[in-house]
Amino acid sequence: MTPGEPTAGHEATWPAGRPEGPVVDRERVRALLFDGRGSVVLFRRVIADHPVYWSLPGGGIEPGETRLEALRRELDEELRAVATRFTPLTSVVVRHEDGRLHRQHLFACLLRDMRPEERYGPEFHAGNGRHEVVHVPFTAEAIEGVDLRPAALRAWIVASVDELRALFPAADTAAPPTTQ
Repeated sequence: MTPGEPTAGHEATWPAGRPEGPVVDRERVRALLFDGRGSVVLFRRVIADHPVYWSLPGGGIEPGETRLEALRRELDEELRAVATRFTPLTSVVVRHEDGRLHRQHLFACLLRDMRPEERYGPEFHAGNGRHEVVHVPFTAEAIEGVDLRPAALRAWIVASVDELRALFPAADTAAPPTTQ
């Protein structure tokens, strides 16, 4: 895996080629968003009458969007975040709680700026619970210690921590985030 910015207008090249598998109901993108200081940005999800769980920034791919366009839009909506060095990592198919199959495309990227107080995505409407922005140390122990969903992505991330840390070492602070 070599970090790099895909050329504008082109789809990211996946390490094992185009993801294949079962027919899915929804294509989604997720960001393993490195903050340049040895942590990743996660959401701590707090919803009434549900156990607390954690999620990666991201969401659904809209018709006509590439994966990269969708991920940039989701980062803007959810965190008012700007990121660089988008690197496709893996794709997993998971069964959503409503029974539908979702293919989750995971990218690693480096956070350059975020202003979560200005976020505006539909998931932040009243009644959808809280999305607390948390910087979690990027270690296998820390990632295993949270209920990061989907579990298939958590397992892949934990198994790949050493390789992923090499993509964005903590010393990479050339342009750190300007807000928390």
